[in-house]
Amino acid sequence: MSEFKFLGYSLTVKRLVILASVAAVYIAVTLSLGGLAYANIQFRISEALVLLCFYKKAYCVSMVIGCFISNIASNVGVIDMFIGTLATLIAVLGIVACSKFLPRTFESCGTSKYKAHIISMIAASVCPVIANAVLVGLELYIVFDLPIIISMLEVAAGELVCVSIVGTVLFLCLEKNRQVMKLITSV
Repeated sequence: MSEFKFLGYSLTVKRLVILASVAAVYIAVTLSLGGLAYANIQFRISEALVLLCFYKKAYCVSMVIGCFISNIASNVGVIDMFIGTLATLIAVLGIVACSKFLPRTFESCGTSKYKAHIISMIAASVCPVIANAVLVGLELYIVFDLPIIISMLEVAAGELVCVSIVGTVLFLCLEKNRQVMKLITSV
């Protein structure tokens, strides 16, 4: 049997392989950055992958699993496996919501379809910035007794660079390649 249903979603072997591969890439990139991917000043470039959820909500599973496994190596401890993963879950759900509702909202205001798409993606990229800033910043305050506002701002800055700048530019460039987009949206 090469296909089964899970929560009303048809999962084929191809989809499972793609989703597992994306989670593995997230983990590998995060772990390869070592200390840069954890603590108050984070530069987790793998977070750019959360924007895959803008195209297909199935990638939410990859991001949550990838984050959970990556956070096993966190210097913050076991709490990061849960709080950091919760932040990722909230972020990817926000990204999915932005991808579904914002383009139509901007188009109804007279914005062209392509501009509405770009604005929606930029807005979606802010979801991980906010979710991680609040939850991971709070986590750092609790675990390391770091100043809460500074911790939130440091986490937000890293997410802003990795997701809102690098991620948005990366995916807008990838959209120009039909074969890559066909692969991304085949899940």
